Amino acid sequence: MNKFCLENIYSKIGKDGSVYIPKSLSIGKSEILLLKRDNDLTFSLYDLNKYKKILEILRLRLVKEMQIEEANRIVLCNNFIDYFSEGIFHEIKVDDNNIILPEDIIAMYNLDDRLIFNNSKNHVKVFKNDEKLYQYMNGKN
Repeated sequence: MNKFCLENIYSKIGKDGSVYIPKSLSIGKSEILLLKRDNDLTFSLYDLNKYKKILEILRLRLVKEMQIEEANRIVLCNNFIDYFSEGIFHEIKVDDNNIILPEDIIAMYNLDDRLIFNNSKNHVKVFKNDEKLYQYMNGKN
């Protein structure tokens, strides 16, 4: 798994679960985000429209692979689609670059007063603290 990131940005969590989304993040200009639970260490934020495009590309790839009838490629493509379509999801409206994290996510990840955005090309991974980020980067998820 490629765990390369472009940058890490710290952000405070308000008492109401509000979090500022910096415009410098790959999701910084999004109007609606998709929150996807990845594992016990992290969850991801995607631009909802870009996420739907990723799923469509994977579906088209699957159809193409089915026409070629190469079983290994079909299984690989199905695994990608499964990864991108499983888990806990929340659609979150972005209001003036602020979001409100769902209470179940705050509780699940035991989020306190800040979090870390791990920015990458098409999504952002979110961590409770440096320790969780380092565990993830070292493959302890």
